[in-house]
Amino acid sequence: MFVQRILALVADHPHAAYLAIFLSTMAELLVRADQSVYHFLQSIRTPWGDHIMVAITELGGGVVALLTLAAVGTWDVALRHG
Repeated sequence: MFVQRILALVADHPHAAYLAIFLSTMAELLVRADQSVYHFLQSIRTPWGDHIMVAITELGGGVVALLTLAAVGTWDVALRHG
């Protein structure tokens, strides 16, 4: 879909065919790289590693973001009035 959108934008360009070949080749390489990384990560997967990754993922959650915002806001107010 992305490749088709790009090609629609540059269809009148004299090098559109080269761009199409380049983008389709790059898309295939990215899919291969993505699959390679996925299979590598699956091969080294462990139960304790899963727990660590869940903990890291939770750091990006809404509760942590709100607590961080509150802490930074409080610190900012304290520095301005202190």
